[in-house]
Amino acid sequence: MLKKSVLLAFITVFFVSCSAEKSEQMNLSNEILDLEKSFLIWKEIKINNNSTYTFTSEFISWIGFGNRSKIYVKNDEIIKKEYSSWNSNGKILEKFTERKNNLGNSKKGIIPQKIDDLYEICKVTILRKDKKTNNIYIGYDKKKILKYCLYSPKNCADDCSKGVRIDRIEF
Repeated sequence: MLKKSVLLAFITVFFVSCSAEKSEQMNLSNEILDLEKSFLIWKEIKINNNSTYTFTSEFISWIGFGNRSKIYVKNDEIIKKEYSSWNSNGKILEKFTERKNNLGNSKKGIIPQKIDDLYEICKVTILRKDKKTNNIYIGYDKKKILKYCLYSPKNCADDCSKGVRIDRIEF
């Protein structure tokens, strides 16, 4: 009788864990499908605007300091990055512009990338983070364009989110 109980318990645990894995895979599939639909919307909007746009990405700490990067894309080529940072009192600490000849020299703010690249980072890196140890956040704006795709370790309390942030897109 004990052997049957142990065997039944083992089978139950096995099927429950398989079911949980399948559920996680389905969630990932749905997230990727939504992301791909959003990417198609983005590509159409981008093409309708001659692949020329700017976007802003901000990081603001819960205590008030932060930074902002603005990336300029013309004819699907990155031409400029503007960066500024501020302290918790709102005082500007640093401000600079990188152009084609020195684009990407600074590690401050975001790496100069196109929005297409941010979609790819979201899909292949962030959405595939281990959900047992990380919280995953993905969101879209009113037009269904990617707004953020972030992960944060579950054991971290403050300013832990890493990933893609698109605060504003201008054409």
